[in-house]
Amino acid sequence: METEQIDELLARYRAAEGRIASNLVELDSLPTYKILSAGGLEGKTLLQVGAAMAKAPDLWRWLSQLQSVLNDADEIRADGRMNSGRRERIAGLLTGRSILLAVDETPVEQRDLLGVASAEIRVTIDHLLTQMRQTYEPLRDSVAAVDRVWTEVVPRTDSADTTLRRLKVEVTRLGAVEPTVGALERLLDKVRNALANDPISLEDGYGAELDAAVLDATGQMASLARGHDELEGDIADAETLLAELRVLRSRAAMAHTQSTNKILDP
Repeated sequence: METEQIDELLARYRAAEGRIASNLVELDSLPTYKILSAGGLEGKTLLQVGAAMAKAPDLWRWLSQLQSVLNDADEIRADGRMNSGRRERIAGLLTGRSILLAVDETPVEQRDLLGVASAEIRVTIDHLLTQMRQTYEPLRDSVAAVDRVWTEVVPRTDSADTTLRRLKVEVTRLGAVEPTVGALERLLDKVRNALANDPISLEDGYGAELDAAVLDATGQMASLARGHDELEGDIADAETLLAELRVLRSRAAMAHTQSTNKILDP
């Protein structure tokens, strides 16, 4: 390789290394990523996100190796005038299998007599960049999927919780039992548990289901409150009528007494 080619390749790989480091740092600082990194995932989230999260340390390890190789190349490049020996060494670092991608462990039951316990898998920088991209994109997409669910569903659970507390106060005031309020409370508990352990499972419309449960419980409680208020009005009217009836009864009794006296003592 000519010196100009080496410098161009070094500049391209250095630019790629800077972009990779910046994106990994930004991903690592996301609150969603930090929460997912703590583990405790279940169900669909474990299947979809767990595998991607498990490979995240590989990205940092590969970045460190890339930086180490580029640093070695920069050191050789900066060490005096370029000659064929230096160019060959740098070319070997930049285009040869200078990156340790992984160590392939072979179980003893699968080795022949002359087999080794482990073998290094070394790749070129270009191959490494492709591998890092293929590892990073599922990780990025998984974090984004969970973040979308949390962004959509968490405000709905907060709103539903506020409504539920109000409805439970109303149930206590009315001294009644409303099944839809209990159903809303059970659904809200289920959604909260899923948000903590299996948020991907909530992509199947749980947000809309929660909204529907809130509307149903609110409507039923409003109907119950109207019935309760109407019943109180009817009771008040009945008490008024009863009082009037008592007055009429008293007057009738008095008239009966007067009539009886006239008959007995005309």
